[in-house]
Amino acid sequence: MSPQDDCAYFHRQGVLWRVDINTFREEEILAPHGVASMGAGAISPDGAHYFAQVVTAHDTSGIVRIRTDGSEASLIAEGERGSLALHSVSPGGAGLLVWQMRQGKKTWILLDDNGNARGVYTGSYDFAHCTFLGRSERVQGCALPPDRALVHIGLGEEQPTTIAQGVYFWHSASTLDGEWIVSDTNWPDEGLQLVHVPTGRYRPLCYPRSSQGHPQWTHPHPQFSPDGRMVLFNSDRTGICQIYLAFIPDDLRERVRTGQLSVQERRVW
Repeated sequence: MSPQDDCAYFHRQGVLWRVDINTFREEEILAPHGVASMGAGAISPDGAHYFAQVVTAHDTSGIVRIRTDGSEASLIAEGERGSLALHSVSPGGAGLLVWQMRQGKKTWILLDDNGNARGVYTGSYDFAHCTFLGRSERVQGCALPPDRALVHIGLGEEQPTTIAQGVYFWHSASTLDGEWIVSDTNWPDEGLQLVHVPTGRYRPLCYPRSSQGHPQWTHPHPQFSPDGRMVLFNSDRTGICQIYLAFIPDDLRERVRTGQLSVQERRVW
């Protein structure tokens, strides 16, 4: 989505497009030169650039930066096929979360918008899933089994700090202010958990009842609305993948924050 909420950006067959959310009119923006295919993509917080994971015409992995006015496209990072991947773009403008694979070792790094390395998060720890913690340059994510925890890490820290533990957090996302995290769960499925980052307290928000498979359309993979008052998630509970919105009651948020939970609610954490 654009920061103005008037259009959405997407790529199709190696071309960046824009679609007006009111009229649904599609507009072709630019086809980057030397790109064979495009993968994961994300918009910069100011809406000026679109970043995408690509495979180049000479079979290398790379990250391309495209101006959304269609005036320019640049390959800002490149490596051997499978050695480089764009993970996400910081909503606070801190840069790009990227992993590099060299000699079988994965390293999580932060690049600026020009593809220059700003620092290394870790080369010895990996996540089940991770994203930026709010608008900060810190990264929050879900620990891999056998750990059952949410963690966060900063540049140069190498090992993460635990936010919460107990259930198996699977795919997590945070509010823009970094105070709250929402995560789906698995093994077993214990619903979407609303987590207060400063205290580590959490409790279920709702139960999507997805089939809990690994394909993207079979698990919730939740995300907050920009104001943090709603959670968007997926569920195939009806047999068809559909998108849902869950509203977060103010009293629930306050009870989680202060720890004033019922006996039944306390059992979940």
